[in-house]
Amino acid sequence: MNIMIVVLGEVLFDIFPDGMVIGGAPFNFAYHLKKLGFPVQFVSRIGRDSMGQNILDFILSHGFDPDDIQKDDDHETGTVQVQVTDNGHVFHITPDAAWDHLEFNGKVAELILNEPDVLYFGSLIQRTPNGGHFFKQLAGFNLGHTDVFCDINLRKNAYSRETVQSSMALCDILKLNLDELDKTSIPVNKTNGNFPKKPIHHLMHSHNIKEVILTMGSMGSLWADKNDLSYFGAMVPKPFVDSVGAGDAYAAVAVAGRLEGLPVNKTMALASRFSSYICSIKGALPPGDSTIYTTLKKEIEAG
Repeated sequence: MNIMIVVLGEVLFDIFPDGMVIGGAPFNFAYHLKKLGFPVQFVSRIGRDSMGQNILDFILSHGFDPDDIQKDDDHETGTVQVQVTDNGHVFHITPDAAWDHLEFNGKVAELILNEPDVLYFGSLIQRTPNGGHFFKQLAGFNLGHTDVFCDINLRKNAYSRETVQSSMALCDILKLNLDELDKTSIPVNKTNGNFPKKPIHHLMHSHNIKEVILTMGSMGSLWADKNDLSYFGAMVPKPFVDSVGAGDAYAAVAVAGRLEGLPVNKTMALASRFSSYICSIKGALPPGDSTIYTTLKKEIEAG
């Protein structure tokens, strides 16, 4: 498999009331694709602390290149406090963490100059001035032969209109949820049951985006390109534990199916099922003894 995927962004610990698990949207995305057999280069930054060492040990055990992980002497490994409420999850992201100081070094430049098939970043990468500087350096490269995938994550105090707009301007494929669509495009009418075609097409035309993937929770998902809009209904997780990482799971399978040339409807079905499975476990990553990746890989390869 010649496909190369470069993923830029945070790896951290999601801290729940009853324990902590490794997470971070970019890492979740990279991990799923790595487990599905794709060559993935994951670039992040951790602190020289016990959490950072735990993360490094984990990612090395799953075949990632240690040279892609920067070490920070002055900032701690990132954490997110996750509160479970009746209305979903509330996230408190530790400020000024190691991943906020990701450096655009020679290794990062080399990966991009190698023209990967897919370059992934999340909008959170721009939440600090240093991250904004990193992003500007990234945007300065000629990415013409690479499909740039942006995952919008609008966390409190972690974005501005400018950072969201510049993120969308750089990407070819945009993934976001219904609330994020409402905040980044023309208002979404959530009362009439119609699909939000106008807000999606507004984003595509105003930012020259090739494709938009919209996850809508219990309402299912939409996948739009210049010519078509496809819908797939939600799959109910049994049991439902939490939705942390569900969107990352959907995004990873969407990219896998796209790279393998699967029909959109089959890709959406596989992505929805995998996302539903993630909602049935604690945290964003399957347990080590799970057979989900083996099954999913066979279905993707079957076409």
